[in-house]
Amino acid sequence: MAATENSTLLQTLLAKVNALQEKLDNVPSPRQSSKLQVPKDCQKVERRKRALAAICWSPSTKKDVEGILNPSFTSPEKSDDELGGRYRIPFIWESSTLARKKRALDEKYRNDVLKTDQARRQLCFVTDHPSESILKTPPKDSPTWVISSRYEG
Repeated sequence: MAATENSTLLQTLLAKVNALQEKLDNVPSPRQSSKLQVPKDCQKVERRKRALAAICWSPSTKKDVEGILNPSFTSPEKSDDELGGRYRIPFIWESSTLARKKRALDEKYRNDVLKTDQARRQLCFVTDHPSESILKTPPKDSPTWVISSRYEG
């Protein structure tokens, strides 16, 4: 196949994956209770906002990071019994800079923002999954620094 055919095929596949992901996002989990709950990605965004207020970064870096603190840039997590632990599933387009910034905020929250040792122990430590990634396209109008230079979308 020619490179343009591969690119077109990949774009079609990504569009189908995104459509399926949107449908799955709207299906309630059978384990969800009938109580109204704040989605985990919103909780993570709020934790990162609190950490951003406490972290020692330049004002321009804080402003840049503040712009991506929303669920569109929040990677999903899952438990993996085979690998033993909780893992973050990175986006295929996610730059190493974005991953580092999010990891730094998560560490800041865990180590400095939480007030008690018990709270720190209860917040699960999450690492990147060694082989999985999310095939979702980046949000529209994403800053260039959040998209990997290896991403071809």
